[in-house]
Amino acid sequence: MVNPLVLVGWGWVVFILYLYYIYSMKINFVFVPICLFLLVSCNITPPPIEEKFTVSLDSLQKPISVIEGQYETALAIKKNNINVIFFPEDDIVALQYKVDLVTYYQFWNRYGRDTFISSLEKYNKEYDERTISSNGKKTLKNYGRINGYLIWRMSTFTVQAKANVNIDIGYIFYRKLPYFTITQRETTYVNPNDKNNTATSKQKTIYFTRAQAADLAEIFDQAFLDKIGF
Repeated sequence: MVNPLVLVGWGWVVFILYLYYIYSMKINFVFVPICLFLLVSCNITPPPIEEKFTVSLDSLQKPISVIEGQYETALAIKKNNINVIFFPEDDIVALQYKVDLVTYYQFWNRYGRDTFISSLEKYNKEYDERTISSNGKKTLKNYGRINGYLIWRMSTFTVQAKANVNIDIGYIFYRKLPYFTITQRETTYVNPNDKNNTATSKQKTIYFTRAQAADLAEIFDQAFLDKIGF
């Protein structure tokens, strides 16, 4: 004859296994869809995060070309030359120009260069479709803002001021003509050894005709830069 205590013990074992089964099914119904959702979400590529960067003028430099752009003066916009320099070790392109006796190095990383190219494509499309409009005044439209890096100084004998800078890409109507523009926003250099020693770069805008902007876009193209290499 079977001991009643043994039967009771096995009864509890079966009951516990039954509860475990039911509990496991609930876990499956609730958590499996959640796990699948997380797995699918992980496979979705997030948008790129543009990071701030720095560049040293002591890095390897490769002069590429000299292009033209315009700068605003008190009376009009004035044509000036822009030296385009490639820093292959950093995959950075610099636009070197001089305005009001100050020499600027405006640095563009790959994300910024790609944004310039895509913005120019939008501008050309609007231009061709005649959807560019002006309110009769100086009109500004931005296609995007990127992080750049800036070095500026009065001469080779003065201290280099340097800082991260916001650069807006768009177009501006100037005297009823739309120019493709890059606007270098105001930024400030703070001497790491003396917080009271600062230098501020005022906002500067470079105006491009369509042909001038196209020249820069060709240089900004990554396939072109890859051919230059080291």
